[in-house]
Amino acid sequence: MESNALLSSPWFLLTIITVILSAIWILASRTWTRVNLPPGPASWPLIGTIPTLVSSKLSPLNLLTAFAEKYGDIYRLRIFTTDIVILNSYELIKDAFQNPNIQDRPRIVPIEDFFDRRNIGIAGSSGKVWKDHRLFVHSALRKLNSGPRTIDDIIHAEAHTLLGEVAKILDRPLNPHKLFNCAVSNVISVLLFGRSFSYTEPAFNQLQEIINENLKLAASGGIFIFIPILAKVPFSPANKIKKGVENFTRVIEKIVDEHRNQPDEPKNPQDFIDLYLSEIQRTSQDSSSSFDEVNLKVCIGDMFGASTETTNASLKWSILYMVAHPDVQTRVQDELDRVVGRDRLPTLSDRPSLPFTEATLQEIRRMGLASPLGVAHRCGADTKVDGYDIRAGTLVVSNMWRVARDSRVWDIPDEFRPERFLSDSGECIKPEELIPFCTGKRICIGESIARKQMFVFFTNLLHRFTFRRVEESSSPLSLEGRLGFVYDTPVFQVRVCARTM
Repeated sequence: MESNALLSSPWFLLTIITVILSAIWILASRTWTRVNLPPGPASWPLIGTIPTLVSSKLSPLNLLTAFAEKYGDIYRLRIFTTDIVILNSYELIKDAFQNPNIQDRPRIVPIEDFFDRRNIGIAGSSGKVWKDHRLFVHSALRKLNSGPRTIDDIIHAEAHTLLGEVAKILDRPLNPHKLFNCAVSNVISVLLFGRSFSYTEPAFNQLQEIINENLKLAASGGIFIFIPILAKVPFSPANKIKKGVENFTRVIEKIVDEHRNQPDEPKNPQDFIDLYLSEIQRTSQDSSSSFDEVNLKVCIGDMFGASTETTNASLKWSILYMVAHPDVQTRVQDELDRVVGRDRLPTLSDRPSLPFTEATLQEIRRMGLASPLGVAHRCGADTKVDGYDIRAGTLVVSNMWRVARDSRVWDIPDEFRPERFLSDSGECIKPEELIPFCTGKRICIGESIARKQMFVFFTNLLHRFTFRRVEESSSPLSLEGRLGFVYDTPVFQVRVCARTM
């Protein structure tokens, strides 16, 4: 009886509860001392730092930079149950993105759901699938560049087409988005499909529209990374993305079928599809191979979308900054006239002789950073960055926007000044902190092509035309970009004036 009374005593129960809570606290304290997580804003149960992010009046890029000022070059956010580590200096980004434990990608749920398969393509894949496909893409681009028509030839030919289209709109308002989109899409189209398209061809325009719309939806639908089950909800953005993937895939399947039925394929591959179909055949007996038609379709979407959107945004930024800084535009044109002359168009071989033009392009990449946060990496195993513990499953994001505007690196970083990239002797220099294509093992695979396109399109356009504001006004031109999958320009129009040849 005394024993039962003791067990039912409030003091005894309170003692037991106190012992249990103390044990939990001691164990938790030991765990907390072992795990040294990066600092960051307060995290709420279940929802993490979402209230802090939502309540801020700053734009996303400025908010992330403000956190860097407060918490340092590495800090941690939490979205629901997922940790996100933001890296805000060149040194940390360089070191982290060389770390073999930080090379995976987060899931791209709507695309995976459509194909009913995970870990596909090249941009969103991880592990062996990514390594095999990255090696293949590098090899394919080298082979395509060694043929009778090099990548340089393709870019120069498309620049001529673009100039002809722009010339049709002289002295009239022009929104350059469509024309630039067609031009940069045609370069990757020749590499992928073996042909360029008329700017008015329906199938070509359909591919661009699908990619544009899906990337907009993907930017607003990032919640699927953190709560994948929401991609199953009817009428969610994920269903629109899947519909876009379906429409894109339908067009690609027709093109692939045309390649498959060519009599000399795969003996005489002419483009990426030919090379990939040959690789499928070569590895057909290897059970560990990931080369199949699903990955072919996803790779085409990855390469077409990434190259088109980022280069188009960069090219629009280049024209917008020239309109905003007509003195710089004039200096570029003077250098082009002095080096190239008026009897021919600039080519890639002129690049070493155009230091101010190159410096201007580098300043455009710094200020109009098309991919300011890059593509998130996923930590595949527990690791350390800058002495902090980064747990498996954590997303790691490079805040290149902060790097490009870090006053510790750049003098008066908010000022557009190409001269910062010129040495005392007038040569163009490239600081290692300028990383518009990110850095590390997953650096943009199309960096070389993108740089060549930007140089050729930009110099050809400024050699032939002068770009001015549509209306003379004393009010400043808006340079406030729009952050989605890429950091795009505001919608704008320019007046195109011909320069005498």
